[in-house]
Amino acid sequence: DYAIKAYQDTLEVFDPQKDRDLVLEIHSHIGSLFSMQLAQNQEAIEQAIYHLSKIIEVSEYQVHAYGLASLYKMRTKGDRLENWHAQMKYLGMALSLTNKFSQSKRWASSNNEVGLAWQNQPNGNFDEQLNKSVACFQASIGALGENRGDEWIKTQIFLSQAYRSQENYTLAEEHARKAINQCDDST
Repeated sequence: DYAIKAYQDTLEVFDPQKDRDLVLEIHSHIGSLFSMQLAQNQEAIEQAIYHLSKIIEVSEYQVHAYGLASLYKMRTKGDRLENWHAQMKYLGMALSLTNKFSQSKRWASSNNEVGLAWQNQPNGNFDEQLNKSVACFQASIGALGENRGDEWIKTQIFLSQAYRSQENYTLAEEHARKAINQCDDST
């Protein structure tokens, strides 16, 4: 709490225009500190959203967009569907700020989060949501190419679970086996 208070007091000293980068860094630290307190209360989520939103207003950073998406996923205040839309907005922003080819693992991880989020859309058509989810996971596998590491394994598991939910047990088993066969002692 003392560190947060110190950072908040520091914000009053700097000019947001002249000291833009420093002010953004301070907001980043405050948002991170509030994020660490999330298990304690929803007020920490609101504060983290506020401070990370300040950064996103002026400059798009993948890590902050992803952080905001995570916060909206955990948020219980407000309308569930509005929170879900905010989560998807920031997941989309994080994904757009990640190069699919040079950062394929990070892109696949972000895209997998979009796929998982589709499964949690409030009041949606679950079959349509699962189809969108599967499409995201398949795109992640495609982006990973020959990179058969932990993200590829997780994506195969996500596909297996989605196909199981669709009662397509053949494909569910196929993707589960792919994940298992890729595992070794180092994974």
